[in-house]
Amino acid sequence: MSKYTGIWIDHKDAFLASYDNSRESIKHIRSGIDRWAKSTGGSRSALPYTYDGGGKGNKKEAQRLHRLQKYYESLLKNVEQSDRVILMGPGLAKLEFLRTITKKKSLLGKVASLSTVGRLTDRQLAAKVRDFFKLGDRGVA
Repeated sequence: MSKYTGIWIDHKDAFLASYDNSRESIKHIRSGIDRWAKSTGGSRSALPYTYDGGGKGNKKEAQRLHRLQKYYESLLKNVEQSDRVILMGPGLAKLEFLRTITKKKSLLGKVASLSTVGRLTDRQLAAKVRDFFKLGDRGVA
């Protein structure tokens, strides 16, 4: 039997519902990333309208983007182990994760669906995966 996975993802959390050999499992993975970093203030240039190289804000944003990429890469092994995957989520994280998936040629055909949905409970996520792949009713392991 094939392994099917549904991933609900945002920048804070990922919930994975997997079906393998008539067994269902739900996994929760936290990104460990704070929301957008707040500015700490800082100082202004003595001359108005001059470029100061970006300051701390750009460094914090670069660190955040690096942590996001590590988060997406940690989720890739779940895609690699699945035959088919559906991606869901409320915002841009699902698109950013899809971009990470498409960088690996071996994973290109695995994404079966991409949809925008709000926060789901574990049971709702499992039901969406069962319905999409027509797996019938199974209990959560």
